[in-house]
Order: sequence, then C-alpha cells, then structure tokens
Amino acid sequence: MITIVGMGYGENDVTLAAVKAIREADKVYVRSAKCASSVYFSNENIECTYFDDLYEEATDFDALNQRIITILTAEEQLNVVYCVSGSGTGDSVVQLLLDCGHEVSIIAGVDYAHSAMAAALVGADAVTTVSADTFVNMKGLTPDTDFAFCITEIDDALTAGEVKLRMSELFGDDTEVFFVWGGVSQRITVAECDRMGAYDYSCSIVVPRQDWLTKERYSLSDLLRIIYDLRAPDGCPWDKVQTHDSIRSSAVEEAYELVEAVQLRDIDKMVEESGDVVLQGFFHAIIAEDDGEFTYTDMLTVLCQKLIFRHPHVFGDIVAHDSTEALASWESAKSKEKKYANLTERMDGIATTLPPTTIAYKLQKIARKGNFDWQDSNGALEKIYEEIKELMDAPEAERESEGGDLLFAVVNLLRHLDVDPDLALNRTNAKFRRRFAYVEQSILSTGRQMKDVSLEELDRLWNEAKKCGL
Repeated sequence: MITIVGMGYGENDVTLAAVKAIREADKVYVRSAKCASSVYFSNENIECTYFDDLYEEATDFDALNQRIITILTAEEQLNVVYCVSGSGTGDSVVQLLLDCGHEVSIIAGVDYAHSAMAAALVGADAVTTVSADTFVNMKGLTPDTDFAFCITEIDDALTAGEVKLRMSELFGDDTEVFFVWGGVSQRITVAECDRMGAYDYSCSIVVPRQDWLTKERYSLSDLLRIIYDLRAPDGCPWDKVQTHDSIRSSAVEEAYELVEAVQLRDIDKMVEESGDVVLQGFFHAIIAEDDGEFTYTDMLTVLCQKLIFRHPHVFGDIVAHDSTEALASWESAKSKEKKYANLTERMDGIATTLPPTTIAYKLQKIARKGNFDWQDSNGALEKIYEEIKELMDAPEAERESEGGDLLFAVVNLLRHLDVDPDLALNRTNAKFRRRFAYVEQSILSTGRQMKDVSLEELDRLWNEAKKCGL
C-alpha cells in the first residue's frame, strides 16, 4: 500500500492526518528536501529518504518519475508513505501510480493556490489553479471572471517571462495581481510579473476575481454571460425577443463583412467582424437553450467531435504528408460521417441557402471527382462562347435558362483559373461603386446631373477613375 501525503506549502502546513500517516509508516519517502514543508522531518527527527539525488541522475522528468515509481512499488508489501508538496494530487508520480492501477491512498494537504490566496488575503468561493508550465502551454485556457485564478510553480525568471506574456493576453498588462513567495504577498501589475528578482517552485501569482464590466481583457465565458444577461427577463428588450428566424440573415451579413475585412487586409476590422460571426453562433445556441432545443455545450460538442473525426491524419492513425493528402483525408472522413453513397448525394448535401455562384462552384468541384470536367481552362472558355451564342439566339421564354447556363459556364472558367467567383464579383462590385462615385461627384461638382451628360463624357470620367487607381 502506498500512501500519498500532501505536505502543504510550508513547514506549518502539515495536517494531523499527515502526521499520523508518517508516524505509522514502515518507510517514508520525500520528493525533495528543498521544499519548505520538508523542514518538518528534520525538526521532528523523522527518518526518511529524499529523492533529490535522482534529479541529478535522471535524463529527464519522465525518467525521474519512472525511477521514483520503481522504488515506491518495490516495497508495496510495506506501509509506504510518499510525501510531496502541496495537496498531494498535483505530483506527476501520483497520476502515474493511479494510471498503472497501484493500490494508492491520498491524504490531502494544503494546496499552493489556497496558501497563496491566504497570503494575498484574497477570498473566493471558487478558484482555478494551474501550474506555470500548463498555463503557458495550454492555448485554449479561458479563465472565468467569477473565479479567482492562481498560477503556481513559477520557478525561474524565464518561466516568469513566459507567464507574463500569457497573462498579458488573458488579463491585460495593467491588471493588478498578487505575487506570492515564501508566504508573503506583494501587489503588482501583470507587466511586473517578470521583474520580481528571485523565483523558485513556491512562487505563485494570484489574480483576484474581477469586475467583469470593467476588466481589461475578455474571454469566451464573458461573452456567454453577456448574452445570457441580454436575454434575461430584465435584459435588453430587443435581444430577449429574438428568434432563430429573426436573426438568421445576420449570420450571412456578418460572414460577408468578415470576408470583406479579409479582402481589405484590415486587421482591426477582421478582429471586430470575427467576433460578430462568433456571436451569431452562440446567440442561436442560447435562443435554442431558452426554447429547450439544444444548448451551447451541445453545439460545441458536435463541433469538436466533427473536427476530431474529420482529421484522422492529426487525431488518428492516418498519415498526411502535405495539404493535398490532408484534404483528401478530410473529405474521406466527411463522406463516412455523412454516409454519402455517391457523388450525387454529396451534391444534395450542399446548402440551398448559399449564393448561387457558390453552389455552382461546389457542384463543379464535386463533379470533377467523377472526371466530369474540362481537362483545362480552354474547354471552359469555349463553353462560354457557346453559351453566349445560345443566349443571344434564344426566344424570350428561354433567356432565363440560357442566362443561367452562361453564368454557370463563367463560374466554371473561374474555377479552372483558381478564382473564387463570389470573392471576384464582390471585389468588382466594390470597384464599380468607387468608380461610379467618382464619376457622379465629378458631374455634380459642375452643377449638372448625370442624366444630362453624354455617354462619351461619362466614359471619359470612368477612365479617369481607373487611372486614379479606384
């Protein structure tokens, strides 16, 4: 039997349960004599074995942990106690013992986070605790506004610098936090986190609960809270009466505004419009939650499951050496997921609410997988000439049909030239508006109206606009 004993943060954190377990043990092992709590053993004249020498012998932490496990499990027939800093659950050896099915019990000690919060005089009914290493490397971490947040084991200046950069992204440079070392706290800003001079395993940073209305940086949990508040009985009169149908056009509008921002390479606009697109998805999810249809966690679960399933070359055993192979893997996984029996069923899966040019583009891409396509752009170009003639020769009742054929052929040519038809047409529309505005303003500045000007002059002004780069 191996008993894990959490020794807490300092020499005075040892609990009565820990003392009893240590005194009744046949063999006592201690992770490190360098921890402040380890002073207890020398003060009480308790015989124990430290693992500090193994740190020098091991090539990395994996090897170190395996060596410790080998020593502990060799004496499982005895009452073995393994003492670690903190609560007892955060030590990596503990998790490995549990994963391997060894008989283990844990006597919890005072954890780093609550020790640091006590030193900083920060109260909270909920706290998120994370080690510095995890905090720096966990890219999807989104702290909750209603929780205190504690980063532990900031053991050197390099780690402190990495922690500061991550904290700056999540909390902002000017947010006040507490730097805790040796049981003493100091109020600093995030920008000062890497300027504290000395660091060791006991250094922690505590971020108190923040006023979410005035905080410097926001997260996904804040967005959800805002939408819930807007939809609450005492919320916004407009937001709380919206339905799926009433806001459905907003999703399309916001998506196109994001596309425009990308085309313009306007980073500030991309930041804003990306947020608007995200808002639409969560707004629909919370409307659905209010109506008992589904929740935002349902939405996220389906999305994450889909991403995992469609990327077997990342999360499975499929190998993709380049983007072409990755796309093939993704499409194969999607076909399995959707249970498409043939290419026609894939075409049927295209949303009918997409712009017609987008539908045409997707239909042609699917048809190409069945070799139903021109070999090159020359064939697509000849088809356009053919469709123009058919349109011009068509009786009035058939012009709509022939006009559609012509547009379909143009989309086909653009596809062969790797041009997205929607993006191309949007760009031309914007260009037309700019040049038309130039022509109109030029005419109005002379006191005339456009309808009073000859086509030749209008054409001359149009060419001027082109020369101006509009």
